[in-house]
Amino acid sequence: MKKCRSCLLVIIFGLLLQGAGFGTTLIDQCQSPVSGEYNSYYNLSASGNLAGELLWSGLPDDTALTLSSSGVGEGAAVYQIEGATEVTVRFYSNRGTFATETVGGNLILGYQNAGSAGCDLLDVWYSEATGGLYLRQGGTLYRYMVNSKGSLVFLPVQEEPGRLIPYGVNLYYSSDGVSYSLLSGTYDNGEMKLNTMGSEVIQYYECIRYQVPASARYLKVTLWDIKQIPKVDGGSYLNQGKAPFRLASVSFYGDRLIVGPQGPSSSQPGSSAVPPSSSSSPDLNSKPPESSKPSSSSSKSSSSSKSSSSSKSSSSSKSSSQKSSSSKESSRESVGASTETSSNYLTGTVQDLPSTVGGEEQLVSGGQISFQSRISPGWYLFGFLYLIGAIFLIGKILLRSPKQENKEEDSESKKK
Repeated sequence: MKKCRSCLLVIIFGLLLQGAGFGTTLIDQCQSPVSGEYNSYYNLSASGNLAGELLWSGLPDDTALTLSSSGVGEGAAVYQIEGATEVTVRFYSNRGTFATETVGGNLILGYQNAGSAGCDLLDVWYSEATGGLYLRQGGTLYRYMVNSKGSLVFLPVQEEPGRLIPYGVNLYYSSDGVSYSLLSGTYDNGEMKLNTMGSEVIQYYECIRYQVPASARYLKVTLWDIKQIPKVDGGSYLNQGKAPFRLASVSFYGDRLIVGPQGPSSSQPGSSAVPPSSSSSPDLNSKPPESSKPSSSSSKSSSSSKSSSSSKSSSSSKSSSQKSSSSKESSRESVGASTETSSNYLTGTVQDLPSTVGGEEQLVSGGQISFQSRISPGWYLFGFLYLIGAIFLIGKILLRSPKQENKEEDSESKKK
């Protein structure tokens, strides 16, 4: 009997510790712009044949919600999810949301060509006051402009841009669905992939990770592009780029995620207009932070697709990953060690998602959002070591001779 109790205690202890290593991940695969009970979309449209649209036969994500043009205004995806501690946003962009320095010394959006992949990245900021893009390097402020040769580059300027936010894609949180605050993100350079045609980079696949405060009950992803680019000799260039950004996926991680309305006190985000992005955005000073230049190395790899079928393209497609160990001095920091391990999932897509993931609550519809349980890598090592230890302890308990047990019982009775 004593042996059974000892074995049972070892097993229970192990199960309790193992349970602490599990979390839950909700992933919006961005298949449809149709709003649901806990997710709403604004100014975003579904992509039909994404591989064909991007001329990318080996694209990383084969579904995305598209911001149709640079002049359409802000696109947004709003989620009523509570309990998320991390959010990862993956998206496609035409020019990249970062800047680099060319061989000739010019500062441009994205990479000069595929051969420059892996060079230092610079933060790019958007001014709500001027509608322009800025960066700071070596104490000098630069603005994205059309130079005298008709090229799009960052040129030094003497002006005050006012409040600034990271360019392109951002995440906001709210406790009431009305007032939103901007979150700082970590740019994951290791997940970046490039679509190339010859030496030219024609599409970027980017990833930004966010830490979410406990008070967040609404989370909003925004996408937008600048409408005009000033010319150095006067006037402006109308930015008419089509589909500048495509939202590929949004992943929410937490120990206990609660989705949808949780009672009469829960307020719903507006349904006719995009909730305000800048109403409570932090003031990042009148001058943008100086961009540091993290070193990075590039490695070519084939990107994995969500779907096994993808359109063939006449253009040559490549994917490239860049890894960086240092961080940028900005609200959108360069990648270091990532807290999310996207390769360690127990997958299982559901058509109806529980209102409380992991609990027994009512179901809410959400066909394009999948539910996954996640195990952190450290717990695999712990589980292996615990299994070895448990086998040893249980074996030692079961192999003890009756004489040893009698001696222990006699010694215990004498002490009493």
